[in-house]
Amino acid sequence: MLNFIQNVNDYFPTNYFGEEFAKNVLAKANYTGEQIKERNIQIKTLNGVYDTYKNAFLKAKTNIDKIQKTHHFHTQLLNILGYDGDQH
Repeated sequence: MLNFIQNVNDYFPTNYFGEEFAKNVLAKANYTGEQIKERNIQIKTLNGVYDTYKNAFLKAKTNIDKIQKTHHFHTQLLNILGYDGDQH
């Protein structure tokens, strides 16, 4: 079962999100195992990036500083997720 999907209020049968679901999702995604591992490594780097952002945000004195910190974090987030975050 996929650990990041929760069947809240039992909308789906208990075995719906089992191994077959995961295999079907991976087949439709058209990613190789190596590409998935690489993406997971990139996403794990978000832990440190987010912690840095959060601390800087909490220490920011003005709203403009907070907006700039948030924009910088969102740019990094979009880049890691595969989007062009540098484009305004």
